[in-house]
Parts: sequence; C-alpha cells; structure tokens
Amino acid sequence: MDFAANQSGKPEAALLTAETALKNTPQSPTLLLAQGNALFLLDRIPAAIHSYSLALQQKPDLARARFNLARCQLQAGQITDATNSLLETLRTAPEMTAARLLMAELLLKQKHVSEASKQLQILSTQLPDSHPQLKALLKQLNAPQTTD
Repeated sequence: MDFAANQSGKPEAALLTAETALKNTPQSPTLLLAQGNALFLLDRIPAAIHSYSLALQQKPDLARARFNLARCQLQAGQITDATNSLLETLRTAPEMTAARLLMAELLLKQKHVSEASKQLQILSTQLPDSHPQLKALLKQLNAPQTTD
C-alpha cells in the first residue's frame, strides 16, 4: 500500500493503490482507512464516510478511522453523528489529542462550556501550555460569554 502517496500530496495515486489492493482483500480495515483518507483529501466526503464506516464494521476500535469519520461528518453538517463519533473515539483512544481538541472546539461552538472545560483540562495534561490550538481554545473558553 502506497501510504506515502497520501502524505506526499498525491491522493489520486493513493486512492488508486487502495482500490487496487481492496480488490484482493475487500474487507481490510487498513486499506479501507487508506481509501477513506484519499477520498477525504479529494473532498469526496460521502464516499470517505462510506469507506470509514466499512473499516469500522471490520474493526470497531480503529480509532483513526472513527476520528476521520467524525471530521467528515462535521464537514457534511452531521453534528450529532460527529459528536457521537468523537465520543467513541475518545472512549477507545483517550490519548488521541487531535480528537479531544476537535471535541473541545465543537463543544465550545455549541456553547457547552462545562463539557468543553473538562476536555480542555484533560488536554492541559496531555499537551504543552504553548500548544497553539490549546491556547486558542483556552482563550475562547475564558472569553466573556455573550447571549444570542
């Protein structure tokens, strides 16, 4: 599998490689994850959601697939599904700071300040104080709250 193609900005090549490999092993969660990643990079969000979902049917604890599924669901406006996917990601992979950062951001946008604060407290133990995204979220949390 040419995972480097995704990393080097060649998602078309990565997609072709994943699709070719999936012909031999159509239920490989790793290949389905790679296919979903390439589709995500190509902005083919519904197809990426499908690939990630298939990967999770084969391996439900594949945290990277669930996190990427949440990102796609957010892009598709499926906020409730994305929230549930992030919660499940953090249940199976509590050390995944990218998922926790996204969850905190989502909670702040939804004005669930208490829940966001809990996520940020955990992140403060996982990331350095100088982490730019953590700093921005903490600043947002501590900003005066306004009503609509």
